[in-house]
Amino acid sequence: VGGLRSLPGLPGSLKSWMEDLEWLESQLLPVSGPGELPGQSFRVKKKKAEQVLGVQKVLQQHFCTSHVRRLVDLGCGAGALTRQLSQVMLVPTLGLDRDPEQVRLANKLAGPSDLLTFHCCDIQNASALRAALQPGDLLVGLHPCGSLGDYAIQALVESEVKPGLLMVSCCLQGRAWAP
Repeated sequence: VGGLRSLPGLPGSLKSWMEDLEWLESQLLPVSGPGELPGQSFRVKKKKAEQVLGVQKVLQQHFCTSHVRRLVDLGCGAGALTRQLSQVMLVPTLGLDRDPEQVRLANKLAGPSDLLTFHCCDIQNASALRAALQPGDLLVGLHPCGSLGDYAIQALVESEVKPGLLMVSCCLQGRAWAP
């Protein structure tokens, strides 16, 4: 259902209905049982759950996170990575996405939390992204598509707070120089 929302000309009422349907499914589907991937409790496909858990593992095993005051998930979408990292890292976690529908869905799926928030941000605008950053932030991105990784790096280079960065890129075909 999620991919259908991006179809051009889709009425807003239908998009809203699909968002409500996704939220309802997330409330009714069973949570993972023993032996299943923990990330699947966030109602994502197995491949995505494995990727989310891979980012979590890299973060925990290869980053000194003791100085991280907040995690910022760039291009968070429905927030699977944001929710997982918030749950295991126990630091404030902010999911940023430029699509207000994805931010609404992420907030619905997250429910009330003192550590987890989602905001709409024009993350392709370096100054908007810089304004969202604080000292002690670690910016994470799982599949920052097309030039989104470049925007993130530009914002970090120009930022006075110098946050950390963990990014797993994809979608090179979205680049202007790609074949």
